[in-house]
Amino acid sequence: MKIAVNQWMFPADLPVEECFRAAKAAGADGVELNISYDKGLLNLKQPLDHYYKLADTARSLHMQVASVLPAGAWENLAKIEPNSPAADESCLRLAQMCDITKALGADTILLVPGSIGDGTPRYDIAWQNSTAMIKRMEAIAAAKGVYLAIENIWSKFILSPTEMRQFIDQFESPYVKAYFDVGNVLLYGFPEHWIEILGPRIQRVHLKDFRRSVASGGGFVGLLEGDVNWPSVMAALKAVGYDGFVTAELSRPAHHWQAFLSASCAIMRTLIA
Repeated sequence: MKIAVNQWMFPADLPVEECFRAAKAAGADGVELNISYDKGLLNLKQPLDHYYKLADTARSLHMQVASVLPAGAWENLAKIEPNSPAADESCLRLAQMCDITKALGADTILLVPGSIGDGTPRYDIAWQNSTAMIKRMEAIAAAKGVYLAIENIWSKFILSPTEMRQFIDQFESPYVKAYFDVGNVLLYGFPEHWIEILGPRIQRVHLKDFRRSVASGGGFVGLLEGDVNWPSVMAALKAVGYDGFVTAELSRPAHHWQAFLSASCAIMRTLIA
């Protein structure tokens, strides 16, 4: 396995080139970049040349772009009506995201399948909408050789490993896989179970820890500081043959972010050993 860190672990205004350098100094193999629609350091409005240059910088440091995280780049897939203007626009943006991903030398886009956190739409309608959207997106991504990795998040949607397996398998595509987040399931399940059930469907892994006793977003903590059974999690990843990036997706502390970055990378090195 290789280790990476998400771009959120750096100061928001730190140039991306400096993120690569800081990640390299901390001991990482790669960085997961966050790309928005039209805001921030990286967005869909920038020319592809910008991303080719970033890839050159990464290669010069012997670093990789581990994957791409769309940060609000399109609407909630669970709420988009199939064949609507919103669906067409989301597919156009996905095509741009695929081109950027390839320009960066990466091959995987994290994809949130949708959210019903506000109670709408009804669960079965959310499933139908999300399925229809991802079928359209899969055709685009497959043509460009990019994987769509479905992540489990706190969205009140796709809440079990068997459901995630069913959701992915319905597409019958090698380009629709799972982006498994270890910490996100701890409140209502066991990450090692998810890994064993998803198996070869796992394309990428997010690492974070969580304290069950907090039972809210405040329960997310640094690696080894929560209730994740890390020996079981890593044993499960090795048992299913996972050998890709494990990426820390952690909240940056208010002070001494470089020390936190280095400590997180050192812990990841220990975990994958």
